[in-house]
Amino acid sequence: MVEQPLHQQLSSLLVEQARLNRELRRNRIFLRLARDGYRQTSSCEDESALVRNLLHILLKAGLLDAVALLNYQQEHWQAISQLGHWPDILPAVDCHRATCFWQQGQELPAALSTLTANHFQRLAWVVNGEWALLMGLRNDSGLNLQLQDDEAPFLESLLAVITDLLQRFRLAQQTKGQTTLDSLTGLPNRLLAFDRLQQALISHEHQDGHVMVLFADLERFKDINDRCGHLVGDQLLAAVARRWRATLRPADTLARMGSDQFLVILERASKPKTAEVVAQKLLDCLAQPFTVAGQRLQVNATIGIAMYPEDSHDVSELIRNADAARVQARDNDDTRYRFFTPAMNRVLQRRLTLERALSQAIENKEFRLLYQPKLDTKTGHVTGVEALIRWYHPQLGAVSPEQFI
Repeated sequence: MVEQPLHQQLSSLLVEQARLNRELRRNRIFLRLARDGYRQTSSCEDESALVRNLLHILLKAGLLDAVALLNYQQEHWQAISQLGHWPDILPAVDCHRATCFWQQGQELPAALSTLTANHFQRLAWVVNGEWALLMGLRNDSGLNLQLQDDEAPFLESLLAVITDLLQRFRLAQQTKGQTTLDSLTGLPNRLLAFDRLQQALISHEHQDGHVMVLFADLERFKDINDRCGHLVGDQLLAAVARRWRATLRPADTLARMGSDQFLVILERASKPKTAEVVAQKLLDCLAQPFTVAGQRLQVNATIGIAMYPEDSHDVSELIRNADAARVQARDNDDTRYRFFTPAMNRVLQRRLTLERALSQAIENKEFRLLYQPKLDTKTGHVTGVEALIRWYHPQLGAVSPEQFI
């Protein structure tokens, strides 16, 4: 009489222990999906990659044989399977169908009618109005998700986590776009350009050739702004951006650095001639006038070119060197582009030194006014004088007017 209650108690304890073990496994699966999935929302570049990674997490954590996710709006399945692929055509779905389960020996629900039953021991179909999650189990090891009716709330919570992660990703991408894209042209802005160049330098290998940086500046754009107005100027910038973007390869980065300045990043350029060809293409793009607000506008550009690793290993310095080459290109009569040379840095450094010194020159009374007489060659009499300004700097000495005017 005593043995029967003990046996019942032991059976009850074993059942309870099994239930607790299942709960513990479910909690681990839930936490892993939430934790690792949250990390994926920060590292993935596009939604399809994020979905693939989330399905992989669920497949491994739940010890399943196949999982698939459907977005009703896109009507496109993304599937991952330890079997290598889903062995059947994934079903066309009705977003109003409820969560359902199937196991061998039963008739397939209408929602799963296109699947062949003998590939799986159990199937689970979970929906939430926006997404559908399909899971398949081939062999029950006792450690995996059971895909049975009592797991319906848990499986629906897993789909809710996936939905939340995807919504977070979309919001993050939208916010990222607002902070890293130029609102006028839709191009990467200065922040994203620096990041892309940094990534290009990090991933560069010797056999990749060069990373080329082209710094372009539109000439006399301020005159167009002043004459036609800022609205026309903005439309012209957007038109230039579209024309240049269409000229470059999809893998090349075109960014707007600010005002009328643009940056082009060419990765894996085999030789310097590549940058030369691209620079000339950009200039040729501007040969045809732009029609903006009923006005035909002609604009030209100057381009400076710097190369990694020859010209610098630092992102900021590489861009600065390309800009220095651009400044020199303005005085180039043959072409409107120039490659950076170390001598340009010395010229640029002296120019910056003069600019800083010039701001203090008047206060320090470093300017002198000289008068050069004007003579009448017939009579030899002085008929007037020409006033000349001269700058005498205590460290730089006499500075030619050609350098500071």
